[in-house]
Amino acid sequence: MKRRMEGAKKIRMSPQNLVYADDKGNIAYRVIGSLPLREKGTGNIIQDGERVSRNWKGNIPDDKYPLVKNPPRGFIATANTKTVKDYPFDLNATYAPSYRYENIARMLRDKNGIDVEYCEKMQTDTHTVLSRGIIAIVKKHVKVDAKDVMKKKAYDDMLLAWDGNSTIDSAASSIYNTFYVRFAWQTFADELGPELATEYISERYISMERFLEMVDTGSPFFDDISTPAKETVTDIATRAFTETCSLLEKQFGSKDPSLWKWGAIHKIRFGHVLGQSALLRPFVNYGPFSFEGDGETNNRARFNEVAPPYIADLASAPRMIIRFDPKPKAYMMLITGENEYFMSKHNTDMTDAWLRHEYFCMEDEKAQYSMTMSPEVKGGK
Repeated sequence: MKRRMEGAKKIRMSPQNLVYADDKGNIAYRVIGSLPLREKGTGNIIQDGERVSRNWKGNIPDDKYPLVKNPPRGFIATANTKTVKDYPFDLNATYAPSYRYENIARMLRDKNGIDVEYCEKMQTDTHTVLSRGIIAIVKKHVKVDAKDVMKKKAYDDMLLAWDGNSTIDSAASSIYNTFYVRFAWQTFADELGPELATEYISERYISMERFLEMVDTGSPFFDDISTPAKETVTDIATRAFTETCSLLEKQFGSKDPSLWKWGAIHKIRFGHVLGQSALLRPFVNYGPFSFEGDGETNNRARFNEVAPPYIADLASAPRMIIRFDPKPKAYMMLITGENEYFMSKHNTDMTDAWLRHEYFCMEDEKAQYSMTMSPEVKGGK
């Protein structure tokens, strides 16, 4: 393992998380790429290059890169979250919210007998750890009139009874996701304006955990500056829940919250470069399809909208599981494969299998083609 991890030092690119495992039972994690050693500042604010001297003094020393080998807990997980504490050098200031990492760790912690089937389940899991926090906010701050049948059902029967799984058939997921974005939007729109508030909320690496901290501390941002009253967290949360129910009622054309299925408003679609043409779009694009998950689930499906419908613009495209038994055996899936030829009968094979949560194993596939590569001999030697 030492020799292989030494080789990781030679990779110079934009920083990435590298995880390692071998047939000896070793596991490791290391950041790879070029981590700048900054003379001053963090690089988060644009500076005038004509007036400011070069701020980099090469890279952070290789022996100071974040590295973990064979941790006592027996597993390594990463989900674009912050991986180090009290690190002496400036790294990226924006990290993914911690909820996907927490869900992965929840499924690995103290788990014995992990096999390929369980790993497939992990990678396609739709549970959101964040749901516990959002439901706690709803219980604490949202006030619902007992005589309002629709809101009462959405509150009690759907959201508070929800298991936190954002499946296609989940009505609670529609309420949960819509409430979160409307709650945040109602908080920021008066200060930032509608467009900037929408953009800020969609950048969840920046906004999500900051916003939830604001809820905990009762930030002054919850006062709606467009009204003479001084609003509180409870006022804005209640307003957002009322708006959530109104939006979903209008979207589904029904006052019955049990019919507000997540897959009906959360879609994924696959656009071809030629799909920019309205004439070619029906022939080359694929979808949209109802899709599970959200931005904080293992089976990730991020969306940027602050009102339904929601279109996933980022998903967990490659899935790979390596089993040592004793030789490595790979189970894989790639969202669209390599085929961009829209007239091919195989154009959507990988996408269809990906949507069905299917994997393929290269070692089990019968070879259809083979290629032999020989080194070029120069100088007659």
